[in-house]
Amino acid sequence: MSSILNFIVNFVNEMGYIGLFFAMVLNGSIIPVPSEVFITPAGYLASKGSFDFFLVIFLGSFGSLCGALINYFLGYKIGRPFLIKYGKYFRISEKSIEKGELWFKKYGIYAIFFTRFVPTIRQFATIIPGILKMKLTIFSIFCFIGDVFIVSFLTLVGYFFGEYIDVIKPYLGEIYIAFFSLLALSIVIYIFYIIFKRRREKQKIT
Repeated sequence: MSSILNFIVNFVNEMGYIGLFFAMVLNGSIIPVPSEVFITPAGYLASKGSFDFFLVIFLGSFGSLCGALINYFLGYKIGRPFLIKYGKYFRISEKSIEKGELWFKKYGIYAIFFTRFVPTIRQFATIIPGILKMKLTIFSIFCFIGDVFIVSFLTLVGYFFGEYIDVIKPYLGEIYIAFFSLLALSIVIYIFYIIFKRRREKQKIT
């Protein structure tokens, strides 16, 4: 384990659960703090008994959701005009806002869920549902589910491969993409299976 990584692990250990929670609040908000910087070392510390594995997942996911809710209420309260005027300071263009609005109007809850898996976009995409006045409960549920998947993945990486993170770090992006591509494919297959099953049941009735 490199000296830099060792420093991060010790830092996360010193932060404790409260520090981990607030770090993930920043991660979920418009301040794009990479989740792997905190969650992966926390997973490693869980393997050593310093942290509780499931508490890391819960606090990491809940912290990220709280950050997303900050974005949601920013969009809800200040709205589109403010974001267009000052969004450039956060690299948010009017064109990207318009595209985001069309995407969320078209795909709804699926847009909330799947944008949670895209780094950087996941932070800014949560402002759009607020602008569109999306139902808060729906927004929160699908954000949290997406966050649980992400945080669980990073915690597992830290738990099982924390000591070798220097070796796998260059490939972490590829592992991340492969894992969530398989997850997305599994969800799509399941949806088609349910649709096919319902159609067959209707045909039997008729």
